[in-house]
Amino acid sequence: MPLLSSWALDSASRRYVIPPFALGLLAADVRSRDCHPEAVGQYVQAIGHAMQRSRAEHEDHLLMHCVQGRGWLEVDGQRQPIGPGDAVLLPAGVAHAYAADVGQPWTLYWAHFGGDAVQAWLAPLLAGQAWRRLHPGLSPLLLAEWRALLESRAGGYEPDALQVMTARLRLLLGLLAQAGQGALRSSGRLDVAAVQAWMQAHLDQPITLAELAAVAGMEKFHFARRFRSATGQAPVQHFLHRRMARACEWLDAGEDGIGEIANRLGYADAHYFSRQFRQIIGMAPSAYRALKRG
Repeated sequence: MPLLSSWALDSASRRYVIPPFALGLLAADVRSRDCHPEAVGQYVQAIGHAMQRSRAEHEDHLLMHCVQGRGWLEVDGQRQPIGPGDAVLLPAGVAHAYAADVGQPWTLYWAHFGGDAVQAWLAPLLAGQAWRRLHPGLSPLLLAEWRALLESRAGGYEPDALQVMTARLRLLLGLLAQAGQGALRSSGRLDVAAVQAWMQAHLDQPITLAELAAVAGMEKFHFARRFRSATGQAPVQHFLHRRMARACEWLDAGEDGIGEIANRLGYADAHYFSRQFRQIIGMAPSAYRALKRG
């Protein structure tokens, strides 16, 4: 069984540990015995999340993928920052420690896994290293597969449901191997649609240029130039326009108060929201709502 942290889950986070009898089913089945999950989860804004494992304590393999916020990882006495779009692969026997940043605690997906032939799955990801920090970015495809892995737990511990979880894990490992470390960054290609999809899924959260660059897997100033060239707008300004477009949808659709709409879009201050709305739309939210259409 994996050694898991004792971090106290909140209502937004999930942790699923596959019990020993179900692990026995996976290990005995030819379809899953070479590589299968042992525990999976997602920690959201994980304040106080920290863990330390010795070589003997880390008996399985651990994959973590940071999607928001920050933290750090320490291996062999060397500490390095972990941020949005970074993934970490820690094979069995690699002593390590990690923790969420105090001011910007990370949100991350994670999976513990094992199997008789798991090294064959790890090889393309490790590329000859004992452990590896990857930067696959935050592509919608990868994030959708993480969500699918967690949702597959809903099938319980029936053999077929366990095989679905196994298939999801294998696909995730394959996608990460395909992405490679810095693949998007080194190619110089910008997937504008992927960045826009990520923006649309995070309209209720404050974002930074660095986070958007991490989604694209590019250095932030190079990303900003490429994004402006492709869209005609700076990345953060483009995000704000999408935010206000969503606000217009809600103002058109119902009678929710302006303060409630501001809160749903992640604004703690409704007056600040109204100022940004006026700057982008050209009128106050109340004036926009008063327009007669149809």
